[in-house]
Amino acid sequence: MKILRFIKTHYLAVILIIALFLLGREIYRDYGIPWDEKAQIDIARVNYDYIVKGNPELLTFTDRYYGPFFEVGIYYFMKDLSPSDYYYARHLAIYSINLIGLLSFYFLAFRLFKRRGWALLACVLLIVSPRIFADSLYNAKDIPLMDAYIFAVATLFVFTDALKNKRRPGVTFIMAGAHAVTTAIALSTRISGLVIVLLTGIGFFLLLLQNRAEWKRLLLVFGVYIIGTLGFTMMFWPILWHDPLRQISNALIEMNARPYKSINLYMGQLIPGQNLPWHYLPVWIGITTPILVVCGFVITHLWAGITGAANIARRQFGCLIKANSAQLNDWLVIFGWLYLPVLAVIAMRTTLYDGWRHAFFIYPAGVLIAVWGMRRIWQFMSARFPGKVAVGVAGLIMLVGILEPVVFMVKNHPYENIYFNFLAGNPATLRQKYELDYWGLSYKQALDYILANDASPEIKVFLENSPGKSYIRLMLPSEIASRFKIVDSPERANYYVSNYRGHPQDYPFPEKYYSIMVRGTEIMVVFKLK
Repeated sequence: MKILRFIKTHYLAVILIIALFLLGREIYRDYGIPWDEKAQIDIARVNYDYIVKGNPELLTFTDRYYGPFFEVGIYYFMKDLSPSDYYYARHLAIYSINLIGLLSFYFLAFRLFKRRGWALLACVLLIVSPRIFADSLYNAKDIPLMDAYIFAVATLFVFTDALKNKRRPGVTFIMAGAHAVTTAIALSTRISGLVIVLLTGIGFFLLLLQNRAEWKRLLLVFGVYIIGTLGFTMMFWPILWHDPLRQISNALIEMNARPYKSINLYMGQLIPGQNLPWHYLPVWIGITTPILVVCGFVITHLWAGITGAANIARRQFGCLIKANSAQLNDWLVIFGWLYLPVLAVIAMRTTLYDGWRHAFFIYPAGVLIAVWGMRRIWQFMSARFPGKVAVGVAGLIMLVGILEPVVFMVKNHPYENIYFNFLAGNPATLRQKYELDYWGLSYKQALDYILANDASPEIKVFLENSPGKSYIRLMLPSEIASRFKIVDSPERANYYVSNYRGHPQDYPFPEKYYSIMVRGTEIMVVFKLK
């Protein structure tokens, strides 16, 4: 009965998730192999062999500090598939994990806004962010981390609710354990999951301020959470089984100082990943986020700033912590989710590359903050302008804002990860200013085109970057892949294939055989050499 009641109350969210799963089943084979996928699978294999067979390779493995939680799970269920099936099945698994995260995000938004409509809007905005949607079909690093953050913040709110409502000790400790598990999942996906521990500390500090008489009980429960988090993190992260204190320290150092020899194309300049300007992350987020979310985000901050300044000027300090302190606590956690990682990246000069994918985990918080601004404008117009016209205008603006990225996604599938909004400037010049297909996914379409249009039994190709080689060797069935011969110089090749990564300039070859364009800028090119 509870399940039926749940479906009846939240049926639109359930329908949305089912529809998205069916959509994913139709399109998941449209994406190639991203740059790091082979390395990610090696992480899964090495950790799995250490867990099951005791293989010590993990202790000296180059990528031993990459969190393996989701990777090992996917590998366990799919390791026996053929290579050409494995990668596609893996992509569908990543997408399915993200749908679970999306459903959790709906309930997180429902808790904050208390209305199904606004919770659904938040979900839709997360879905129709083209870069997030595209990466959810292949990125096993950053999308699972984003989902882990959603799980962890959702359990944090359930946990603090149990404390505020003074539930029975058994219930409270179960909630502490659940939150410890989700925190550990985030930590054993990426060490940046430490922000969850900090957010939990902020939540407890706010509770202490408001319930000083309960300080012993609160500190006891917080201690249980910390111990549980340490225990579950060690359980989920095999490298910590060996000398945990030193390995945690090494993981923290690795997170901030991992050498990255390649360079970022940013604002028309090629800059090493460890020497980026402070504004790299904010600018990348600003120019690749749908403009409706950007506008909602700005409105929230303007509204909060103006009303806060007005209350201070009137010395109405009580209005700053108005009525519902619990709701204020929740929003402070959401703002911390967004701003603490950004400030840490800027302050610590953390190495970044490939746009802002390393910070995708903060995006759900940005969406929630943006929806708050949209709701505030809606409420303002409803109160100031009686009748349905003003509300209809606001609704129309939101609909247009949602359709803009949707139209881009439909027209440019499967290159949703190339999305930029108008703040980035002229789309035709983006290749000269920012990296586009940095994952190398478009090699799939380029090589498929060559196969379909060249009947030669042997096709010699020079591939500028490794994703093309990975697609041939790992994703194509062996009888088809055998038609390609990968050569080490253009002089020996029939075709030269490049996704322009690290090479914003045009190539000198005269005969262009095939190219892929997104909004007037070329992201993939094939030249016929002989």
